[in-house]
Amino acid sequence: MTLNIDGLRIEWDARKNSLNIKKHGVREKQHRQKGNYTMGRTVKFTLHEGDSLSKAQHKRLGTLKDRPIVFDEDAPEYTLEELEEMRQAAIKKRAEQKKEVVTIRLSAGTINKAKSLGKGYTSFLARLIENAINDKDIVSRSL
Repeated sequence: MTLNIDGLRIEWDARKNSLNIKKHGVREKQHRQKGNYTMGRTVKFTLHEGDSLSKAQHKRLGTLKDRPIVFDEDAPEYTLEELEEMRQAAIKKRAEQKKEVVTIRLSAGTINKAKSLGKGYTSFLARLIENAINDKDIVSRSL
């Protein structure tokens, strides 16, 4: 079921509805009758850079800011250990993705071919080298 409230498209998930009935004893119809459209719902909309909220949308978001966070199986509360584990994983991922600046000498012809590909040719060269270095055949032919 999809509702459109104050310009926000709200999709209702039947599975989530049955979980809400079990957990909270509240049905979707009761939510709507109470004017409580967001309890137990996921609001899906895309706000692109440069877009702005309507006055109604801004007001609606303002009413939600003081609501308590309700953790459930879809959005569990994390322990400090889990948060630390995620932080460490993010640090490791950033370190693995970090690029180092290097200087290499290439022939004029190679540079011209790369530049002819247009903007972003240095990123292309980096990907080309990364792909080549991981290909055993190319490595053995180039040694």
